[in-house]
Parts: sequence; C-alpha cells; structure tokens
Amino acid sequence: MNQRDLTENLAKTSKPMSRGRDIPRAPRDFTDCAIAALAVLFVAICPAVAWASHGKVDHITLKTGDRFTGEIVRLVRGKLTVKTDALGTVSIEWNKISRIESPAEYEVETTSGIRFFGVIASPADGQLTVGTGALMLTTPLADVVELTPIERSFWSRLDGSVSAGFSYTQASELTQWSFHGDVRQRSRNWLTQATFDSMLTIENDDEHESRQTLTLSADRFFAKRWFGSALGQFSRNEDLGLIYRSVTGGGIGRVLIDAATAAFSAVGGLSLTREKYVDVEAENRGEFYTGLRWDRFSFGNKDVDVTISALGFADLRGNRVRAELNSSVQREIIHNLNWTFTLFESYNSAPPSGERKNDFGVTAALGWTF
Repeated sequence: MNQRDLTENLAKTSKPMSRGRDIPRAPRDFTDCAIAALAVLFVAICPAVAWASHGKVDHITLKTGDRFTGEIVRLVRGKLTVKTDALGTVSIEWNKISRIESPAEYEVETTSGIRFFGVIASPADGQLTVGTGALMLTTPLADVVELTPIERSFWSRLDGSVSAGFSYTQASELTQWSFHGDVRQRSRNWLTQATFDSMLTIENDDEHESRQTLTLSADRFFAKRWFGSALGQFSRNEDLGLIYRSVTGGGIGRVLIDAATAAFSAVGGLSLTREKYVDVEAENRGEFYTGLRWDRFSFGNKDVDVTISALGFADLRGNRVRAELNSSVQREIIHNLNWTFTLFESYNSAPPSGERKNDFGVTAALGWTF
C-alpha cells in the first residue's frame, strides 16, 4: 500500500475526538435509561394538571381576618395551593393562615413524622383537627408540614421541575448546553424520585465533552421518621474518562428535620458498583454509601429554594473513596418560572492512571416547576 492509499484509508476511518481521545459510546442500557428518564419527565408534566376534584367547598381564613372559599390542592414546602373562581390558582404561605376547613379527606403530616387521615377543620385559631368522632385528633397548624387530598390521582401527586441552560463564547468557539429534570411521587408510605442531569460542551465544532447522571430512588417510610431506601444511579463523564458507572444499593435512613421551611435527612447502606474507564477493563466493587440532603425554603416577594445533596462511597476493600455533590439555588421569577443556579462536584480518590480525580462545574438555567 502506497502513501496515498494509506492517507485515504485513514481519512475514511477517522472519527471526531474528545480532548484527543476517542471515548467509546456508553452501553445501550445507559442510553435507554436516559431516554426513559426523559420520557418519564415528559409524561409527568403533560397530565399533571388532571387531578381528581372535590369542588371549591373549602374555607381558608387568614390571620388578617380575610376569608375565602376554594379547593385545596396541596400544602408542601410551606405553601398552600388553592384553586379559586375569582383569583385562579393561588399559593398562600402556611404561617399566614389562621383557620382551614374542608369536608374532603386528607393525609396530614406533622413535624414529628406522624400522619393523620380524615376530614379537617379548625376549632380555634392556629389549631387543626383531623378525622371525626372518637378518631378525631388535634394538632397545631404550625406543626403541619404536608397536606394532601386523599382522592388525588397518581398524576396529581407528582412534583418536579425542568430547567435548561445555554452559553456560547465566540472567541473560543465554546458552546455549552445543560439540562436538569426531576420528578417525584409521594403516596402514604412511599416516596419515589427520578433525577436526570446532562451537560454537553462543544469546542471548535469537533471536540466535545459530555456528562450525564440518572438517579433513581424509592423510600419506604416507617414510624418515627425512619425509612428504607433503594438507590439506582447511572452516570457517564467523558472529561474523567468514565465510559459508564452503574450503582445499585439499599439502606436505611431517617428524616432528622421536617419543618415548613427546612428539611434534612440522612441515609446509609451498601451498594454494588460496576464501572468502565477508557482503556481499562470493567470492574465490580462493593461499597458502603452514605447520603445527606438539606433543603431550605424562604418566602418573600420572590421564593428562594436551596438544596444541597451529597453521596459518599467507600470501597469495602478500603482502597478508594469517592463523592458526588450537587447543590442548587432556585429563585422565582414569576409563578412557577425561575432561575436555577447549580454546582456539582465529582471526586474519585483513586482513578485509573492518567485520569483526573475530580470534575467541578457551575451552571445557570431557566426552569419551570410543576
């Protein structure tokens, strides 16, 4: 083969490179999971407005003395959502409410983690009764952190958000896309969640880096705020040479703080991790993992939500630790529309030879909550 033939063959078989390396494609399982996560988010958003209705027969009295009638949709994160004829759907800060009454049945959760079920009423300012007759229980309004009509459908119990960001720099020909989506569904005993994060950086139209993480979790709640937890996580990071990593595990956790303006929980357990780096054989690892999550909600002219979550993994053989940190600050622009600023950090104490130990990034995006 002469030099010309060799050059032509190389041109036909060459592929775009990422930072000088050809990163193999992720396994089909990971791609399918990412597509499934996006499908779940899309399906969740579209029908989320179609919940069962018990009519606008609920009465809410504010501490100012104002009283109006509507349909209670839900209390979550310190805000009561009510559908009215005159004002449409409104959100009221829970600490501004004096009395509340409804003939419908509700699931009521308090700061102690106890849940009550039944019709609700206020016998006095700042008080709430749940149930009727001998089964009636009374609790201060200030101790109530969640209030959900029992007849609500599966779709209407979904909460979540989506956000997307874009940036472009002409001088360096650098383009960056980011996407975040999360959805959660709460029933009497279960909390299931799905979160998907993706970042794509393109430089000079041919060099690119991508980072994707899909996290699935299911928590089964028990007495005194204890819960059992199942975890599944699938990730890929070209910047770190990580072709794929899958984590499956389970453990036990506890809600340490559950208030109208803050929540804090911790979990720990065991997991099995399978990962594949560039030019390294796939490897299985048994790991102990622990996780922390802190949420803070503040109210004013514009709502601000702060979330910090961290997962730490220690190899049972004692030769590696790694951590995943995600934090976000969400500020409302107008109803359900917000700016979201996120920070992430991935750390591995013992990566393959030649690979970086950590990946850090900050994104800004426009988002919508539902």
